[in-house]
Formats: sequence, C-alpha cells, structure tokens
Amino acid sequence: MALGIVGAVKIHDALTVRSTRMSAALEFSLAQEQDFQQVLNICSSDAFDGLDYMAAAFHRWLQEPGRVVFIARKDNRVVALESALLIDGGQTAVFQGLRVVPDLRGHGIADALQKHVTDYIHQHYPQVSAVRLSRAVQPSPQTLAKYRLVAKEAVVSLRCEAVHLQAFVAELGSRLHGHDTVTLSQQQAETLILSDHVVFSLLPSKTIINDWEPLKPMEANMEVLRRRRLTWIVDRELEPSAISLCTTPYPVPYRHDALHFNINIFSHSVSSACAVFVAQLESLLPRLQGLLIFHTFVHPEVWSGLRQFCQNNAGVSFFKDYWEEVILERDL
Repeated sequence: MALGIVGAVKIHDALTVRSTRMSAALEFSLAQEQDFQQVLNICSSDAFDGLDYMAAAFHRWLQEPGRVVFIARKDNRVVALESALLIDGGQTAVFQGLRVVPDLRGHGIADALQKHVTDYIHQHYPQVSAVRLSRAVQPSPQTLAKYRLVAKEAVVSLRCEAVHLQAFVAELGSRLHGHDTVTLSQQQAETLILSDHVVFSLLPSKTIINDWEPLKPMEANMEVLRRRRLTWIVDRELEPSAISLCTTPYPVPYRHDALHFNINIFSHSVSSACAVFVAQLESLLPRLQGLLIFHTFVHPEVWSGLRQFCQNNAGVSFFKDYWEEVILERDL
C-alpha cells in the first residue's frame, strides 16, 4: 500500500532527526598512528572487491605533505574516516578514502564527516577553491546536481597467479609487431606529461589520473607523482601516442598473498596502448609472487580492443567486466 504524502514526510522527518542525532554524537579528530587498528576495523574485507588499500596507505597518508586524515568517533569507537589531499598548487582538495563502519551506514555519518573536513579546509586552507574526487560507480542525478563530470576512464581488470605472468607477457608480446617502448626517467616523464602534445592530445580532459588521484598537468603536482614511485613507459619519446604509469604493487585483503597494482594508459590507439601495457607487466616480472589482481585504466574507446588483446591461454582471467572510473569536481 502506498504511504501517501503525509506518511512519506513523517518517515523523511524521522530519518532526518535520527541522522541529526547521530551527527551530534560524533567526535572528529585528526587520525594518528595509534588509530590504525580501529581504522582497519571499519574496513570490511569484501569492500572494493577485496582490494581495499587502506592498510597499505594509512601510515603513508599520515606522513604525506598537504594531506589531512580525519576520523569520526562515536562512544570512543572509530566509525568513519575521510582524507583530503591538497593538489594543483593548493587550489584543489582531492577527497579520498571515505569509510564508514558497516553497521552504521545510512545514518548521515559520511555527510557529517565530509562537512567537518570541508569546514576544516575552509578555515585552514582558504585558497582551496574546488573539491575533486574519483568514483567507481556512475554518478546519480543527485550527485551530478552537486558535481560536474571532469573525465572518465574504462577499466580492464585481470587476475592471475604470479607464476603465470611471464607466460601471459610472452603470449601477448608475440602478437605485437614493430612496437618498441621506452622506459622514462622521472625527469623525462615530468617533461613529457607537461608537454602540449600529451596535455591536449592524450590526457582525458587535460587531467593526469594516477591511482584514483586526478591532477591538473602543472609543475606543482609533479612532487605528488614523485612520491608515488611510478614506472613510466611510452611507445616513443617524441610525441608518443601512448604514455603509461604503473603503481608499485601493494598487499590487499582479497587473499593472504594477494597483490594489487594499477596501470593508467593515456592513448587513443589500441595497438600503442597494448604495447605499453605489455611493457609495464614485463617490468614487474622479476619481483612478484602470490596472487596478482590489476586494473588498467584506458580511454573508453580503447577498452574493447585491449580486452580482446588480453584473451589468453596462460591462466590469466578477467576479474571484472566493463566498469568505469569517473572524476567529479565541485566548487568549494
């Protein structure tokens, strides 16, 4: 039976009161090293398909210049976390890492914590004029009413035992004909990523996207990329048609020996994207063990070609079907 307008309003008012009371009971503070275990307790093992990065990122985040990490407590229990990283020369804050303990989701805790972080940024970093974030789901109409869509990438997700990676690389490499690649030094990579050719021809909406961090192509952001210890590979040094960057593999809770890494490829050419993809995997071969789960982010028009290229007989399987990373932004 339909509730009717009066009934719906009463339910909405009750939920609003409950959320307001929950928010009033929260205590906010900057996270500290001793909060680590309680932070892990709010991260469910199946979150992010078992690829939650918080255990690998938390300590590094606390030490990172330009980043604040806030937690929310209720009854002396850590119930939520949110982080913000200042980028673009201090003009933009990237919100990352939002977590709310599973049994208290839907009570307005996330909104209250994000408002607290936003207010903190307003007070301590008044030069920040925009907030940017990445999401793995399509934004709802309500979200798009608050945020503008900046860019998006499609993702090819794969998994394999590390012992199968060499055969996979060899099989894919046999399909490449005349595609050389070049591994760049950090200085070479910075010069290239800021060049007009890369910015205007390759970057999605003129945005450097690395491991869910969307950065404007500007000198001030190069220090952020330096801290990430990336591997940069292109198909050629002069006006490349593909430029790629790969994160250092890190442990995730999917399995006791699981490692995860992300590859971002900026290209409109399937063949060039495939070449740098294989080169990135080849660069990892000597040092990986256990189960590997890796995402490769590409322009949506390249996704189907790269996925077809990855069909193999080496024991590497697809972890997920088509999905996208979307970059959203709003004025602060």
